[in-house]
Amino acid sequence: MATAPLTVQSATYAGLTPSFTAAAGTGAGNGFTFTNDGSTYFRIKNAGAGACTATLKAQGRSAAGIAMADQTFNVPATTGDVTIGNLPVADFGMTVTVEVSVSASVTAAAFK
Repeated sequence: MATAPLTVQSATYAGLTPSFTAAAGTGAGNGFTFTNDGSTYFRIKNAGAGACTATLKAQGRSAAGIAMADQTFNVPATTGDVTIGNLPVADFGMTVTVEVSVSASVTAAAFK
């Protein structure tokens, strides 16, 4: 199991050109991790020939006490570029893990 830890980058009024990090591996327990405070964004890019499925690993429970399900999303092939954000700490934890189905040509950044 290998995850690439992402340093959360700060967006300012002057803007942000994020630095991207390559995925550390493929499948269960592999991909990326980043620190989450509930207002952190995660951006993932796919330059590979095949689509990538990214899975946000849930860690919490809803207000009704029901376990939160992992959330998956598709990052299209070649020019895929997806940004997600506002991940509740209660559902995804203070350290978020994102698993990826492919790692070749997949990069990501975390920012707020």
